[in-house]
This record gives sequence, structure tokens and C-alpha cells, in this order.
Amino acid sequence: MNNSNLNQSQSFSEGTTVDNIHARICMLVDDELPPIDRKILLEEINANPEYKRLYEQERKFKTFIKNHAPKKKAPASLINSLKKQIGQIKE
Repeated sequence: MNNSNLNQSQSFSEGTTVDNIHARICMLVDDELPPIDRKILLEEINANPEYKRLYEQERKFKTFIKNHAPKKKAPASLINSLKKQIGQIKE
């Protein structure tokens, strides 16, 4: 995320720094927040234009990466070798 127009320790609101809100927004975008925290953060995002801008930026970035990152599949020989090591298939 580009915080070029924000000081890293600048507070958005009491006790919430740029780094803190960025971390929480990243967790939201990655679907890593518990439901209650997700609900609270979404309410904060909807009430704060700067939070909304950060959220949209992270969401768009994740979508871009998802759509443009090369998707490589492990070779079958590697998959079979790993399965043999953990005992899922016999030689």
C-alpha cells in the first residue's frame, strides 16, 4: 500500500495508526477477520472516506494479483513423490 500522503504514525482516530488500519484492512481483504471484527471494521470503513480509499486500494490490488499472477501447477511426479512419503499411495 502506498501511504505517501500519510505519516506512518499519523492517527486516523484515537488509537488507530496508519499501520494498524492497514493491517486490519489487509486482514479483511484476505478474509482473515472473525465475523464480529469484520462487521466492526466494515462499519468504520463506511464511516471514514480515508479508510474506504485504503480498503478499495487493497481490494483492487488483491484482484489484480489474483488475475495476473501466473498459476503454476506442481508436476505430477512431485505430487506422487510427496504422497509416497506420507504413505497415501504405494509404489
